[in-house]
Amino acid sequence: MTPPMDSARIMRLRISHGWFAPCGEALVARCFQILEEQHPITRAAFPGSTADLHPRILKTIRQVLGNAHEFRTLEPSLGRLGDRLLSQVDGVDAFLAHAAAFREAFIAVLAEAGGRSFTPQIERDWRMLLDGVAGAMIAGSAAARRAA
Repeated sequence: MTPPMDSARIMRLRISHGWFAPCGEALVARCFQILEEQHPITRAAFPGSTADLHPRILKTIRQVLGNAHEFRTLEPSLGRLGDRLLSQVDGVDAFLAHAAAFREAFIAVLAEAGGRSFTPQIERDWRMLLDGVAGAMIAGSAAARRAA
């Protein structure tokens, strides 16, 4: 079970989310552009056109932020998402590599959107959140449990 996040961290995450929420789909598209440039193997794991994924990724982020104070409530749905994603890659190690590449691209987009307001603390907060999401996807995934 994932421990709850402290309220100050959740507040910083929600505020920084506000920087990109109004143009979220364009920023998710920018995230995929960064993946194409810096992590082409990870980018290749996604469909050629990612436009259908943009609103789904944003919805997942909103759900995670909305429930970050009780992260454990997200674990079943993140586990199901982990099942789907793990079925598309060659095991947990490959999933973790793709998750790390996506995290780095997403954080780069947040830094671009946040400018000088994107502090090292906010970066650490997002890293913790995104790593927690990836961990919950693996921990809740039936495929990962069978492989263990």
